[in-house]
Amino acid sequence: MRGFKFTNLCGVVHKKGNLVFTPDGNSVISAVGNRVTVFDLINNTSTTLPFENRKDIKRIDLSPDGALLITIDEDGHAVIANFYRRIILSYFHFKQPIRAVKFSPSGEFLAVVFGSTIQIWRTPSLHKEFAPMVLFRNYHPHQDEITCLEWDPSSRFFVTGSKDFSVRITPMLAQYKALGIAHTFLGYRQPPIGCFFGQNDHLYVVSYNSVIDVRQWNKNTKKWQMIKKDIDTLPGKQGTKAMTTCFDQNKEVLVVGFIHGLFMVLQMPQCEVIHSLSLSDHSNITASAINPTGDWIALGSAINGTLLVWEWQSETYILKQQGHSLDMSSLSYSADGAIIATGADDGKVKLWNASSGYCFVTFSDHKGGVPCVKFSANSNNFVLFSASLDGTVRAYDLLRYRNFRVFTAGDVTGPAGTVQFTSLTTDPSGEIICAGTHDTFQIYVWTIQTGQLLDVLSGHEAPVSSLEFSPMHSKLASTSWDGSLRLWDVYEGGDAGNAKEVFQHRTDVLCLAFRPDGKEICTSCLDGSLSFWDVLAGVIIGTIEGRKDIMGGRLLDDPRSMKTSPGNKHFTTVCYSADGESLLAGGNSKYVCIYSVSQKLLLKKFQITHNLSLDGVLDFLNSKLLTEVGRLELLDLDEDDEYRTKFQVTNQNRLPGAKKGQSKRSTPPAIMTRDIEFSPTGRAWAAVTTEGLLIYSLDDSLIFDPFDLDLEVTPENVQKLLSTYQFLPAFVMSFRLNEEVLIRDVYRNVPPQEILPIVQKLPPIYLPRLMTFLGKEMDTSKQLERDMLWCVHLLSQNAGYFKDLKSSSPMWQGHMVLSKKEDTTTPSFGGSNMTLLSAFRFLQKNLVRQMNDLSKMTETNLYSLDYFVTVLGQKPDDSDVQMISTPNEKVEELEGEEASDESAFVSNWAPEENNDNGDGDDGGDDDNDKLSSALPSAPAPAILISKKAKKATKRHNKQTSSANKR
Repeated sequence: MRGFKFTNLCGVVHKKGNLVFTPDGNSVISAVGNRVTVFDLINNTSTTLPFENRKDIKRIDLSPDGALLITIDEDGHAVIANFYRRIILSYFHFKQPIRAVKFSPSGEFLAVVFGSTIQIWRTPSLHKEFAPMVLFRNYHPHQDEITCLEWDPSSRFFVTGSKDFSVRITPMLAQYKALGIAHTFLGYRQPPIGCFFGQNDHLYVVSYNSVIDVRQWNKNTKKWQMIKKDIDTLPGKQGTKAMTTCFDQNKEVLVVGFIHGLFMVLQMPQCEVIHSLSLSDHSNITASAINPTGDWIALGSAINGTLLVWEWQSETYILKQQGHSLDMSSLSYSADGAIIATGADDGKVKLWNASSGYCFVTFSDHKGGVPCVKFSANSNNFVLFSASLDGTVRAYDLLRYRNFRVFTAGDVTGPAGTVQFTSLTTDPSGEIICAGTHDTFQIYVWTIQTGQLLDVLSGHEAPVSSLEFSPMHSKLASTSWDGSLRLWDVYEGGDAGNAKEVFQHRTDVLCLAFRPDGKEICTSCLDGSLSFWDVLAGVIIGTIEGRKDIMGGRLLDDPRSMKTSPGNKHFTTVCYSADGESLLAGGNSKYVCIYSVSQKLLLKKFQITHNLSLDGVLDFLNSKLLTEVGRLELLDLDEDDEYRTKFQVTNQNRLPGAKKGQSKRSTPPAIMTRDIEFSPTGRAWAAVTTEGLLIYSLDDSLIFDPFDLDLEVTPENVQKLLSTYQFLPAFVMSFRLNEEVLIRDVYRNVPPQEILPIVQKLPPIYLPRLMTFLGKEMDTSKQLERDMLWCVHLLSQNAGYFKDLKSSSPMWQGHMVLSKKEDTTTPSFGGSNMTLLSAFRFLQKNLVRQMNDLSKMTETNLYSLDYFVTVLGQKPDDSDVQMISTPNEKVEELEGEEASDESAFVSNWAPEENNDNGDGDDGGDDDNDKLSSALPSAPAPAILISKKAKKATKRHNKQTSSANKR
């Protein structure tokens, strides 16, 4: 449990700052708070880099070779990192806030802008140095603050725009002045927001009032000439102000983003509008970038957290992601751990892919905040439930992505005119849903199939804070601010509205969690204690005083110190691990604690963020920042904030005293953890925090966890066994060392004919490790046939063992029996079998993903073949279609031209290209026959081939060859 490390940040795609494309143009880099997220546009994945800045990042830039990344926060603190290796090289402080940062095209210099000064630094090396930043020269080209900077392609000049309504071209060295290119341009009515060097010695300037200036360098007269001043193309006359701009020199394409969510693509120097699109009327485009090929345009809005990549030539979206506009409040894992559902105060419910980090569905049916979301406990039902403060509980079909049922309280209303639901749970069968209220202190029970209100449970004297069904028994547990934990039986008639058992606490109860076997309940109280209750005996069996564990951070408006303040000394969410051995707890603090349930001890504390832009991160405040009107951090001193435009302020109803939403004063959000949950696979956990959705997972590649180690178990002996073709001992020895690189080396050297003997003789104690490794290998390996052979032989040969385990324990029906002592030779249903169950789920998750990928590829091939036949003007009949099944049958190669034509449609898996002697191709037809016989119920993907299409292709090839000969 101590091996969890930060993996990814979801829920936030863009917060502040600029956007940068990688040199290959396949990824876009965005700042999310004090972290950096890289969106891979080819593989559709997002990765958050493991390092953090001190505060929210304001500017980022990547060197031309893509090796060096620099991120600068609001106060001018910079982090210089190796982008490829994801490690920090050095830190640097520029002493004041930075306006712009830009690497020169040659990669030799780094330009940094603050105020009216430009500092040119030599680019740091990729090696750690004592003083990596070396100042080259200072420039003072303007009298007021500089708004934009751009290098020329030769890295000899740079052009800048300023708030003094001027644009100036400055040479890097004094000898470049003799060229006469350096010049100052005046007469602008608004500050320039972008200046660019174009082809044929052109210079383009875009002003805040949407005016474009086009100038050209005349080599004969040695002067700059005004070619065009466009004031009609951009919508500046309608009051639309330009916010951001970017330029591609290769295709002479200029992109301008405006204040109302509109952006335009113009062809320069003619200033012709190629394309225009409005994203939203309520969001400003605050950042833009164009990839090196000039095909993809990245646009970001810091107002509503939107990031999209647009291909302007085909007018299609490459990426379109939007986070929650307000704080997230709840999360829930799907049964296989592949999907994470989140609810937020903005009333939206989003579904995130846990592996890629992308949001693929957004539900906007609720009119109020969503404090709770929950997947159906029945894994066969692809249903998601959400409870909202608008008085509704909604059920969403995850196959058709629609809201198919709405649950309401009927005629019962609260003081505000409607019931506000704050908690939600479903029974293990997936037939009953319960929701607790904030105002009427009742629990409503519905049937999911008909939506009928079955019962209303009364008894609590304060808002219901948490609800949860027992995984094993038909009991419903509820907690409330009245300090009680109540157990209900919703299946009984008559007196079902009365609680069967009541467990009283000293203070308000904030949350509860059932242990996976249903025999124990953990509750969190306002005094910071965690209480453990025996459900069957009805007695308390242990207590953890967690006040000092979670204590940390002082709020800006808190009059008391960190130690005496009661605001951050209790847990608001708790969750058991899959094996019931550990407990995860979080609250209104910067810490998340993980405890040992059996020993009642703190195992580790995770600090979820170090971002000083959030309130509650510092333990001690600086008294020098305390003024007569309040703390300096709470005052709006920057009147010219690029994210607070005049249009936005005058069109929002500001409320004095509000801290979020319609706030009149900019108050930094307080760091807190509102919900937390373990993944069903047991290899990850997620937390909904102020920063976003944080995902922590186990990194086995960095953990040395040997098993049954002795002096003979060494990597050298593993290589010796491999060289003598003793694959089973080498496999067992690599598992005992538990080094992932060594296990992969042995795995890829096993020939296909040796897979079955290895699986037959492998001890059962290594099954969880092998299944977990197979699941991870399928994510990166290209040898799908080999992986499928391993899975088929592993599951078929150990089917009897798995069946005996299923009949001997209720864990396989979703329950778990904790054993007092775990036997290492014969696994008991304590820790080992829970590990085996987690390995099953992890393997199933990756198998389903592979199946979905193959299905999509097969459908694409079918549509492509139909298209080819249609283009040729031939429609295949049923008699003209051949069915070729892959990979169950291997088509024999034909001779001559007919063989080359028909064998082009035969699919076969190619082995990976690596240094080791992989197997991949040695299985032959026998292995394919074994695979097809082991999985008779799984039809292989098929490819339709038309005979007429083959003949047409053959004729085309003959004509092409004869033409080439002529």
